[in-house]
Amino acid sequence: MNATPIFKSDILKARTQQLQEKMRAQGIDGALIKQNADLYYFSGTMQEAYLFMPLSGAPLLMVRRNLSRARAESSLENVIPLGSVREIPRTIAGHGYHIPGLLGLEMDVMPAKLFLYLRDDVFPGVKIADVSHAIREVRMLKSPLEIEWLRQAAEQLNSVIKEVPDLLRPGMTELELSIELEYRLRRAGHQGFMRMRAWNQELFFGHILSGPSGAEPSYFKGATGGKGITPAFSQGASNRVISMGEPVSIDLGGCVTGYMTDQTRMFAIGFLSGELKKAYEAVIEIHYGLREKIRGGETCGRIYEWACNKAASLGYADNFMGYGEAKMPFIGHGIGLEVDELPIFSVRNSMRLEAGMTFAIEPKLIFPGVGHIGVEDTYVLTPEGVEVLTTSPDEMVIITPG
Repeated sequence: MNATPIFKSDILKARTQQLQEKMRAQGIDGALIKQNADLYYFSGTMQEAYLFMPLSGAPLLMVRRNLSRARAESSLENVIPLGSVREIPRTIAGHGYHIPGLLGLEMDVMPAKLFLYLRDDVFPGVKIADVSHAIREVRMLKSPLEIEWLRQAAEQLNSVIKEVPDLLRPGMTELELSIELEYRLRRAGHQGFMRMRAWNQELFFGHILSGPSGAEPSYFKGATGGKGITPAFSQGASNRVISMGEPVSIDLGGCVTGYMTDQTRMFAIGFLSGELKKAYEAVIEIHYGLREKIRGGETCGRIYEWACNKAASLGYADNFMGYGEAKMPFIGHGIGLEVDELPIFSVRNSMRLEAGMTFAIEPKLIFPGVGHIGVEDTYVLTPEGVEVLTTSPDEMVIITPG
């Protein structure tokens, strides 16, 4: 099979060394990486495989299925077949590696059954540690190549958002509008799936919500949720008919080579009430204020606190980032291969911001029975401050019905 690896060997080597440095600080002398996004990040392939990360030296990719494809997609030097998971320790030792005394596993995402099997049957007597935070910290700081893919994902999204005024019309359903936009995103190269790390959190292309649907909470951990078309996936677009004069929120992600951007833009058909226009002005004021406040060295928690105080000063304390018991204690999230990467701009989060972080900031106001008003952009933090990656104009668009 012919393929050009997505990540060249020098990129994977640098990522390996960064993780090894964090493992060393944690006292972990070997890690086993299995989760798809992590596997892709450190090996360049997402085949059925386990990646052994030693404390020093090159990693070992052990492939259970689609070995030829893994070898074509990965630029790692050591890509070998693996017959059984039980053979992992023997395979590691057979390639000159030491069996770890403290083995790191992705304990934030690994199924309990697999964890117990690895701990009790595959590596009996070996102590286990959680390496997931170290992995997420390495992935948190993006390279120029990753940032370029985010730029392309933003432009992919913008190319579709520009078509909304020609698509949105009274009488169509949220689902019909969603289908039109998803179709165009797929034609533009979107992978069709928004990967999330948090357990039981799922996302398709995003959320298309109108009127009261925009204030409908769901199991999705966001300020907005939507009803969906069935309790089996109770979020996002529904069969609700879009009417004139109500807020229509288009919260979608672009995706190129697995790297995603997140953007929310607001529309209305014909008109919008003065109160909702005022709310949108407040959201924009908060949003632009956040652009000024977010700087290297600042903490996520202080950014969140500033946003809440600003919303309160504008008269929207009860509506900011949810309403009642559905309030969400964050105003932004890291983004890259997963929608919910580090950093998280949440209450009392002491993580300090660094250049190279990419994240989405999404101040939103929720009005039960009416809808929501919000905006969202994706950024990269530079030494000078934030750079906006998403490119769609952020004004509220009032569409004249044809």
